[in-house]
Amino acid sequence: MDELDLISRALPEARPLSPEVVAQARARVATARAPRHRSRAWTWTWAGAAIGTAAVVGVVALVANMAEPAAPILASQAKPNQALYDLADKVEQLKEPTTGRYWSELKREGEGGKTATEDRWVPRVAADDPVLIKRSYKKSCVVHRLDLGGRWPDTGLGEFSMVELGALPSDQAALERKLRGFHKVWYDRGFKDSFEDFLPGAASLLSMPVKPAVRASVLRILAAAPHTRVHGTATDPLGRPGLLVTFAKPGAGGTIGKVAVSYRTFLNPSDGRWLAVVALADKDQRVVSYSALVSGGWVDERPLVPKGCKLKG
Repeated sequence: MDELDLISRALPEARPLSPEVVAQARARVATARAPRHRSRAWTWTWAGAAIGTAAVVGVVALVANMAEPAAPILASQAKPNQALYDLADKVEQLKEPTTGRYWSELKREGEGGKTATEDRWVPRVAADDPVLIKRSYKKSCVVHRLDLGGRWPDTGLGEFSMVELGALPSDQAALERKLRGFHKVWYDRGFKDSFEDFLPGAASLLSMPVKPAVRASVLRILAAAPHTRVHGTATDPLGRPGLLVTFAKPGAGGTIGKVAVSYRTFLNPSDGRWLAVVALADKDQRVVSYSALVSGGWVDERPLVPKGCKLKG
């Protein structure tokens, strides 16, 4: 009787082992017991017994595992940034309102202990009113009128009209070609960042009036980008749970004042839109500034300039 016979009796519920597995297990035990070539003769001491016992324990573990096969590991489970791919699958199925005269957003911002709110109304077509952006502070507010001819007011990613923004392709490959076109425009203007370093700017599309299918493709493109890192679920500055993600490479955040910062984005786990963007000090990870979305979507109400606000433009 050897170790395998003892194991078989100790684990009668285990599945019968194949001849190949039995031969492999016996070879392991034999190898562990074989004498080593040393300057002194090897004797059966506690050390030798430990090695033999370890081999038997390894065989016991092998048999025990065979009694309850482990679940297969799917390739998708090992994919980096899997949470973004899962969110994209969810977003792709959404049905969101697509009608309205203005794209309206309300944001809250904070920096250096001071807070402000920003309301913006972007008309769907150029024939409507200019873009209105109202910034409200503790005791004052300013309304900016921007005659942009139907263009989206933020040009960090590219310059496009509201019509072009609404017509962005939802196909991932076609959308990536569009992004490469935006990158070429910037490159030709003298900004020599690689496409991979330019790509984090695509995250701005997550705050724009694009179709859910487009937002889903943006999430997948960003999930595959080399600098993207998912940090798990965390609470944003307004106390809401969100998926915390870094899109840019380390050191790319620049400075606020004289403080070097890095940016992290909170994504809404329900619709994939951004909840907040936070600037963290590289030195001690404290929050230097933040911008959080309170509400947003298509509306028909014509915006009015509140009394007491300064009007510019």
